[in-house]
Amino acid sequence: MISKYDQDERAELQQRGRRVRDAQEVIAAPWSYQSYVQNSRSEFSCVKPSCTRLQNAWISDRTLCYLASGKPAVVQHTGESRFLPDAAGLFRFRDLDEAVALP
Repeated sequence: MISKYDQDERAELQQRGRRVRDAQEVIAAPWSYQSYVQNSRSEFSCVKPSCTRLQNAWISDRTLCYLASGKPAVVQHTGESRFLPDAAGLFRFRDLDEAVALP
C-alpha cells in the first residue's frame, strides 16, 4: 500500500513533469525492466553517504543498464573512474548546484 507521504511525493514529481511508474510493474520480468530503461530518457540517482565518503568510483547496476542502452545517467560523484570517464554519457555531480548546472 502506498503511504500518504509517497502519494504526496508522487503528486509533486508529476506536477514537475516527471513520469512515475509502479516499481513492481517495472521489475515484474526482465524484459519489462529492459523496456522501461530503453524507453526512459535518462537516469538521475543519488547514492548512500558512505559511497561519497569512500570515493571508490562506485556505480550501480541500474546506471550500467542505462549506459548500455545508450541513455545518459546523471549520478552523484563517488570518485574518479579510469573506466567510465565523465561526460561520455555519464554525468557526475557533487552537490545540488552541480546537478542543476549539468546539461
